[in-house]
Amino acid sequence: MKATLGVMIGRFQPPHFAHIETIRKALDENDFVTVVVGSSMASTSIRNPFTFEERETMIKAAFSDDELKRLKVVGVEDSAYDFDDWVRRVRAAVANSGFFQIESSIRLYGHEKDASSYYLRSFPDWKFIDTYEVLLYEKRLSSTEVRQRYLEMADLDYEALLQCVPEPVLKKMYELMPTNSPRYAALYKELKFCEEYKAAWKGSPYPPTFVTVDAVVLCKGHVLMIRRGRNPGKGLLALPGGFVEQGETLKTAAIRELKEETKIDVSKEFLEYALKAIKVYDDPWRDQRGRFITHAHFFDLDTMAKFRIKEGLPTVKAGDDASAALWVSLDELERHSNRVYADHFSILKNLIKE
Repeated sequence: MKATLGVMIGRFQPPHFAHIETIRKALDENDFVTVVVGSSMASTSIRNPFTFEERETMIKAAFSDDELKRLKVVGVEDSAYDFDDWVRRVRAAVANSGFFQIESSIRLYGHEKDASSYYLRSFPDWKFIDTYEVLLYEKRLSSTEVRQRYLEMADLDYEALLQCVPEPVLKKMYELMPTNSPRYAALYKELKFCEEYKAAWKGSPYPPTFVTVDAVVLCKGHVLMIRRGRNPGKGLLALPGGFVEQGETLKTAAIRELKEETKIDVSKEFLEYALKAIKVYDDPWRDQRGRFITHAHFFDLDTMAKFRIKEGLPTVKAGDDASAALWVSLDELERHSNRVYADHFSILKNLIKE
């Protein structure tokens, strides 16, 4: 007889009642269950406050030892601008989870609640099990709401959170990120910053869409990064960039922001020559301040022979709102992508690949 494998995919930031009950339903109906946790290497933010390891711990806290023998939690990195690559990663994670067999019958559990659930139809060979009845039972819980309640320090209410999150999970939340920890304090400040940012635009006739630019500067296997000096993402590595000013083109804005934030010792004329590609990145959830659409500019400084023979890398120095400007090897950045702001690592990988 074929073994049945239930699969659930989500970010679980954090796991709430509907998540846990869906996993339990999958355990009741299958021999084994693999939970795929997305954004496994995302940097800490108000949208992704917990690491993969912490989310794994929280999920497992809700189940018995016997249940855990049939349950595997695996992580998958984001591929915000390469959906096919993300689907391949999910399939690989399930295949390598330890429960998968060629003859396995796979059932995918979830509910298409909004546009963000489109991924559920990307595995046509897996039988889709709609869990709408679980959401109804759990009053359509939202992880966004749970995060908001948890990070609202002044209004923190343990009993209210128990209406959303199983107690074993909630206890782990408090253990892993206590309300008196530096990480909690930093996220609270970022949450308040984003709330104030949105409030400033509350009177707009339509929700504003912001146009920004970012610079991907490649030289001798290194990419130029800044360290953000203010919220959101204070202290994280990021691509140099910022807002487009009135009266300037996208290219002019990208070069201006690059020069202002890094003081790179390369002329504007050479930067224009080294510009190899411009691409739009518009993930609706890429910035917690609101709707930000960025135009990433790829500058390949290895394009001129006279530059290639120079020793070392161009001199850089932090300016404007950056606390540091530095060259980081691509290999090192790959290993520490969880220290990169928002979707900047995904942008970098996607643009260089193009």
